[in-house]
Amino acid sequence: MTDRWRPTRAGLVNVWRFDDETFGFHHGRLLLRGPNGAGKSMALELLFPFLLDADASPFRLTSGVKGRGGLYERVMTGTDAPTRVGFAWAEFRRGDEVFTLGVRLRASAATRRAEADWFTTRREVGAGLDLLDADRIPLARAALDAAVGEGGRVHDSAAEYREAVRRVLFPGFSPGQYDALVTALLALRREKISQDLSPAKLSEVLTASLPSLDEKDVSEIAEGFERLDRRRDELARLTSDLAQVKDLARRQREYAKRIVLSAANAVRTAETERDRVTRSEREARDSLASAGEQRERCLADLSAAAARSADLVAEIETLRSLDAYREGAQLEQLQRERERLARALRSEESSADARRQIFDDEVARCETAATMLTARRTETDRAFVELRRPAEALGIAQLVGDASALPDPDEAEGLLEAWTSSRRGQLAEVKEALAAWEDRVRARTHWDRAVDDERATLEERAASLTRAEGVAADAAEAYRSAVRAWVGSCELLEPGRLSAELPAPPDDPVAVDAAIGRASSAALAELAGRRARLEAAVEDLDARSGDLASQRAELAAGRTPEPEPPAWRSARDRPGAPLWRLVDFASHCPPAERDGIEAGLLASGLLDAWVSPDGVVTLPDGMADALIDPSGPVLPGESLLEVLVILPETTVSAEVLVEVLGNVGLVGSTLEPPPDPAGATPPTTGATPPTIGVAPSDPTAPLAEPSAASVAAPSAHAEEADDSTAAPVP
Repeated sequence: MTDRWRPTRAGLVNVWRFDDETFGFHHGRLLLRGPNGAGKSMALELLFPFLLDADASPFRLTSGVKGRGGLYERVMTGTDAPTRVGFAWAEFRRGDEVFTLGVRLRASAATRRAEADWFTTRREVGAGLDLLDADRIPLARAALDAAVGEGGRVHDSAAEYREAVRRVLFPGFSPGQYDALVTALLALRREKISQDLSPAKLSEVLTASLPSLDEKDVSEIAEGFERLDRRRDELARLTSDLAQVKDLARRQREYAKRIVLSAANAVRTAETERDRVTRSEREARDSLASAGEQRERCLADLSAAAARSADLVAEIETLRSLDAYREGAQLEQLQRERERLARALRSEESSADARRQIFDDEVARCETAATMLTARRTETDRAFVELRRPAEALGIAQLVGDASALPDPDEAEGLLEAWTSSRRGQLAEVKEALAAWEDRVRARTHWDRAVDDERATLEERAASLTRAEGVAADAAEAYRSAVRAWVGSCELLEPGRLSAELPAPPDDPVAVDAAIGRASSAALAELAGRRARLEAAVEDLDARSGDLASQRAELAAGRTPEPEPPAWRSARDRPGAPLWRLVDFASHCPPAERDGIEAGLLASGLLDAWVSPDGVVTLPDGMADALIDPSGPVLPGESLLEVLVILPETTVSAEVLVEVLGNVGLVGSTLEPPPDPAGATPPTTGATPPTIGVAPSDPTAPLAEPSAASVAAPSAHAEEADDSTAAPVP
């Protein structure tokens, strides 16, 4: 994936016990292995999420149960130098893009604090960005500004750096989401978190690491579920209505289908009856024509038989009139002829009888056919009468009348067939139009109901809107009252400051939350700064208390604490002694003034100044030191001779010491001190361990009381810390 940033390298330079360490990531993951004390936890604390959070609070740095101090201890551990400068950095990549972020850390033993300079750049460490100069010394702030280049920046504050990191590495995260991410990283970074891990412990860790849900988001989700429930009920109601509409449409279609089928059945029955009557009439006509032809044939045969019979009678008569007949010569032949003719006559008579029977049968058949024709015509007339009723219902009575008046049944049948075909086409068109009309009726009914539902919903929503507006107005007023009451009851933030941040009127929860967030962030930042200052003050007081305890222990052991020499002074291996080893306070000098005098001598450099045995001021070449020249005249007025006495058995003569002490006047005496070139008077009070008057070789010497300044200063700091903790945030 190339659409998100992945860590590739991280490094620590000159911090803790790390000299210059670079850690490489494998596909965005880092595994640190080593024995206890190798610095695995320390490296993780100085890298993540510290480089993402930019918060050096000790409780956010420490990954274990036991604290390891603050950022100062993490930087200064491993060195004895008074100051130390180091770096912590991390490199992220996205494709060919590089983004490096880091911090320059500078810690000082004098202030026991660590200062951070946060930077971001598009350059790679070691390839375009060097955190060490040619002498392997960490870069200064100005050099770092130049090293990050045009695509980088050394940010003015941790908040600006944090915002820059969020915009680049997490562009889709809001500040709240980014804070939640850092909080989750802090919770999941704890040592030994995977040891004895159970579902309950995992749930506890994740619950502690995740931020609380916003009430507004929870309300929106609840409203969404309520809308889903209402939509589900509405869909169920619409589904029921749709089922009822479908049932009604089905019943309407069945009813229309039955009406159409009834009319079609009547037409079909009439057509069937007409076909049957027409067919019977045609068969009767054919039978009548056949019977007429048979009758004609029978009549012809009968006429032929009668003519043959007349011919035979005439022939018989002729034969009888012949002489032969009379003569009987041919009687037998004639007899045979007669018999033959008699047989022929009988045969013809039989044939004539048969033909007469056939004729009678044909006549009967013709009469039957005529009767059937009459009956068929009667049935046809009755069928036309019966057909006229549905024809009148269908509006075709004239057509049926015209068809019944036609002499040719086939022509009448063709006319009715043509009308039937046309009517069937019209019925098909009517069915299609009826189906389209039903669809449109259903659509109109659906949209009418939808309009009614929408109108009801609109009215309901209008009523709900009216109620919601009233509730919203009441809620807004209650919210404003609650906000004002909360502002008035807020103890940690000043009401005036909150009122200035809040919108007017405070009725927008988002704006109010944003204003409270800004005020809270500013207050938290101020509290964090004050806490850091107080922690630093506590650390300073702890260090001061430790120093005082060690000084007291040294004094109790009889050892004289030497004043800290200046850095420029050379070693002393020549005759003489510093002033503090040669003098002591006079018995009449009160303890309260002794501290001021000693502090003044320390601030002026006279306390540790070197006094030669003979008072001569000489210094070899290449040596640096502070010397006291006693050659000047003793000044009138109060001097150190009034409050200091010379110790016996010193390496410097008493005359030289008298001249030295007489040349140093006291402020507040009748002697006015010479004007200071810088226009300032050296301080005459301080908090230093007592040096004058405690002999290093005298273990039985009484301990000097701590100076008033050394006692008052810690008390004042402690009181200031207590007051600052309880004071409201301005």
